[in-house]
This record gives sequence, structure tokens and C-alpha cells, in this order.
Amino acid sequence: MEQTEKVAKKSKLSKKTLRKEIYQKLQGVLSDYQKEVTNKKLLSLMKSASKLLSRDIARAAKKTKQKKVKAA
Repeated sequence: MEQTEKVAKKSKLSKKTLRKEIYQKLQGVLSDYQKEVTNKKLLSLMKSASKLLSRDIARAAKKTKQKKVKAA
């Protein structure tokens, strides 16, 4: 969790660019499974997973930002 917050804080990425970055990383990691699962299905699963992950990262970054503002 801390690592994802650091990524979101450092680069101030938008949801779309964060989603693309996550998608590319998933694609590299899951390239071995393309033989077992059809390519179209794997791509759709990676797309939905990257959307969920980027949404969660954005929410976590927003929460930490709000906590810092309230504390200050």
C-alpha cells in the first residue's frame, strides 16, 4: 500500500495514465498465461483489473492527502 501511494504522490498521475501504467505491467507479468487463456479474454481481464487497481490507488492517495490537510 505504501509503495502505491508513493507512486501516486511522486508523479501526480491521473487515473488514465496510472491505469495505462498498471496495464502495461500486468501485460508483462502475465505474458506466460496468454497461451493458456485466449488472448481476447486475457486482455479484457487485464483491462478490468487495471481499472480497479488504479481506482483504489487514486482513492488511497486522495485519503492520505485529505488526512494531511486536516492535520495541518
